[in-house]
Amino acid sequence: LIRKLDYKADNNYTQYSTPTSFIDDISTELPEARKNKWSLTAIASPSYYMKTGLGSDELSSQVNSLEKSKISYSGGVGFAYRINDKLSIQSGLYYTSIGQEIENIYSFAGFRQFDNTKGDHNFEVYTSGGLIFTENADVFLLDNSGGRVFTRFTNDVFDPAKASLSYLNNSLHQTFSYLEMPLILRYKLIDRSFDFNLIGGLSYNLLVNNSVYTYVNGSKYQVGETGGLNPFMVSSSLGMGMEYNLTHKISLNLEPMFRYYLNPFSEAPGIKTHPYSFGVFSGLSFRF
Repeated sequence: LIRKLDYKADNNYTQYSTPTSFIDDISTELPEARKNKWSLTAIASPSYYMKTGLGSDELSSQVNSLEKSKISYSGGVGFAYRINDKLSIQSGLYYTSIGQEIENIYSFAGFRQFDNTKGDHNFEVYTSGGLIFTENADVFLLDNSGGRVFTRFTNDVFDPAKASLSYLNNSLHQTFSYLEMPLILRYKLIDRSFDFNLIGGLSYNLLVNNSVYTYVNGSKYQVGETGGLNPFMVSSSLGMGMEYNLTHKISLNLEPMFRYYLNPFSEAPGIKTHPYSFGVFSGLSFRF
């Protein structure tokens, strides 16, 4: 480190000087690999939900054949901490909406004037997602295909045509919404400008909305809700994450994901449906 030795005879001492150019070359910056431990991601996905069959009896077969899953949506904000160059842990808060259409359930309006009974609901509908309970006393329901509707007002007791009830629609829509809190591990398989990650973990889902409705002239007409739903769901997920690095801090994410719910939607007796879904999440990630 000694650049120059100067001797001055008149003062009888030796002076050492340290090269400033060498000190200037020493960088105080941390390597790039030690930066950007945290990342924040905004992501969303359309998802297609499916379900396991209810059973092999006639009613279960009818239910399975007359229910149609709807395209659902999920989105939110996640954050991740990078443990090392390969492994990171991720969590966040997401909103997920799940739904299905129940066909051949005919609904009519104007029933309130004929309802002289005292009860909390007049109709129950057996579905793979649980038992639907009517909350709108003005609604009359009729199963045009079999025995999915349970009511005191059977065909031999009440005829909606003779009562001149107003026809609404021939299908019902079930919608469940959840707040999702995931705990996900990400393992980086390829680390390039285009990264590949293996993703897997668990998500905890809290029920925040439960509604059943039909459509009248393009507008929602509230019918009731699904009873016996599990307020707390646990789902497992497995997928592949692809990241394209736009800059050192910003990347574009694409994540095909398979999800399976470990506990059934409903606690109703005889209904033990475990739904599963496939979706492709996309969004932007910011590292800091």
